Amino acid sequence: MKYSSPRFDRLDEEKKQRIIRAAIDEFANLGFEAANINKIARKAHISVGSLYKYFKSKKDLFLYVIQLSSDLIEEELRAVNEAPFMSVESKIEKVLRIILRTNRQQANLIRLYLELTSSSNNDMTKLLSFNLETFSSQCYRQILANGQATGEVRADIDPAMAAFHLDNIFLALQYSYVGGYLYERYRIYVKEGIDSIENDEFVIAETMKFLQGALLNAKD
Repeated sequence: MKYSSPRFDRLDEEKKQRIIRAAIDEFANLGFEAANINKIARKAHISVGSLYKYFKSKKDLFLYVIQLSSDLIEEELRAVNEAPFMSVESKIEKVLRIILRTNRQQANLIRLYLELTSSSNNDMTKLLSFNLETFSSQCYRQILANGQATGEVRADIDPAMAAFHLDNIFLALQYSYVGGYLYERYRIYVKEGIDSIENDEFVIAETMKFLQGALLNAKD
């Protein structure tokens, strides 16, 4: 579904990015309900009237930035899933590295997703969760099912249920980097505390040990 107007599509890239950055910042920090369309326009250095020419409503702007960021993630997941001659273990680790890199580089987007999950707008939540989760669900299921065919993944697990648990682990890691309660909770569970949390290689190695034991057949 298209949320922006043709006028927005015709804008030069610099102006588009100003609007997108302003919207992400406002929604991520204040949430959808409290976000102010006037502040978004001011941060983007455009008039409110112009913003409404590009997007019919605050909701459409919110849906646009969510969809835009999910498209970027989909591109990366698709590249991993379709990579030839890559083992299941390597694909899972690659996805994990994408997640941790996104946590560092796109913290506002992670907060935006977290805001979406706690939104009181049930219709919007259902729409976006379907759009966001459908692709990742299919991607993880395909990786695991293909791994069962090659003998890499345990034959006694259901790929759909295993994909659900795998995604839950990835989501928990994503949300644990956004600050506040979830970050402090993360620190409590990690033995070495904040130093280990800041060490992505430690997080990747320990997470992969857990996932290898849960999903993969032992190597000869």
